[in-house]
Amino acid sequence: MTKYVWFLLLFSSFAWSHGGERGDSLGVHSWNFEWHIWAGLGALATLYFAGWTKARKRKLSRGQSSRLNLFFFAAAMAALTASLVSPIDAYSDVLGWVHMVQHTLLLMAAAPLLVLAAPGFYATFVLPKTKTLKFGVFKKIYRWALKASRFSRPVMIWLLYALTLWVWHLPKFYEAALANPLVHDFQHLGFFAASFLFWRVALDPYGQRIHPAVGVLY
Repeated sequence: MTKYVWFLLLFSSFAWSHGGERGDSLGVHSWNFEWHIWAGLGALATLYFAGWTKARKRKLSRGQSSRLNLFFFAAAMAALTASLVSPIDAYSDVLGWVHMVQHTLLLMAAAPLLVLAAPGFYATFVLPKTKTLKFGVFKKIYRWALKASRFSRPVMIWLLYALTLWVWHLPKFYEAALANPLVHDFQHLGFFAASFLFWRVALDPYGQRIHPAVGVLY
């Protein structure tokens, strides 16, 4: 009986997550080189480090907390890199449990770590002021983005987070993500954005956050 159990466990390890071909050619060399993902990670790192450097020069953040923020950001970037471009991304197309590891890294590691890095605080040192935006349409978009960044009502964000996870697991949207790589990338972006807002309510080091006791229920 035991040998049949081990056979089933071994067979189940090859469960497909995206319905593609079996990844016999996958290995540690199987990195994702989609330019838009690397460009996004690079832009995020560049903006954060530029803001962090300016804040340090102006002595507007304490040395110890500033270094801790930088550590959290490096950890968040490591989690994002592992999830989106490392062989984890390639194996997630073949093995269901790796697919779940990928989403867990996005939702439960990269997002809260980025919140603890306080990107909103450091972004204020590098992003342009509203008055420098000459075109009305861009000014409206920028003002909307500022309002969205202050979106901190716990109940609304909790509902947004739950709705995002629910919608992307509806058969129609789930199958679209399996069939189209760009839709799949958009799914990851939605997961990460909703998770970032979710953790921001509870962990933001420089903004308003709920009481820790309420955070447990949240």
